[in-house]
Amino acid sequence: MALYLSALFNTMESYVQDTVFEHQNFSETGLGYKEIDSCKFNSCNFSNVDLSNVQFTDCEFHSCNFSMTRINHTAFRNIQFNDCKMIGLRFDECHTFLLSFQFYSCQLDYSSFYQLQIKDGVFQNCRLLEVDFTEADLSSANFTGSDFSGAVFSYTTLNGADFRGVRNLSLDPEINPLQNAHFSSDGIQGLLVKYGILIS
Repeated sequence: MALYLSALFNTMESYVQDTVFEHQNFSETGLGYKEIDSCKFNSCNFSNVDLSNVQFTDCEFHSCNFSMTRINHTAFRNIQFNDCKMIGLRFDECHTFLLSFQFYSCQLDYSSFYQLQIKDGVFQNCRLLEVDFTEADLSSANFTGSDFSGAVFSYTTLNGADFRGVRNLSLDPEINPLQNAHFSSDGIQGLLVKYGILIS
């Protein structure tokens, strides 16, 4: 009986639901949970925290710092990030089952989405400096208003993606499928870099 109660207590301690976290510095305390459901995190610091094997479901993050956070086998299921700093994250190491997230006005510099399936993903008004999208499936993704300086697209599926209003985009349409993708007239230049064609 004692062993059962101990196991039950440990399970309860590792699970949290419908909770709002404000201004928490998890870099000092650690997260302390393995399953997080329907929670909100406002202005929290996750920098250099090991979130490996943690499962997030239906959560929102606002103005949080995830720089260099470890996310090996971390599950992100229907997650929204707003105005978050997320430098150098290896999203390609996440748990891929039901992977779904949306980024609004986030800094994702030097992060990797290598080979991930992120159909209908949202990267709106984000900074994506030198982000690696190699061999990812980003069909119907929303990239509107984002900055792609140095971002890598190589054999990336971009059919139906929305690139309207983006900046510093450079990708090769011969190796990156773009059927029915949307571009602003001033964004077409990024598709012609390899050909040396200038549009004025």
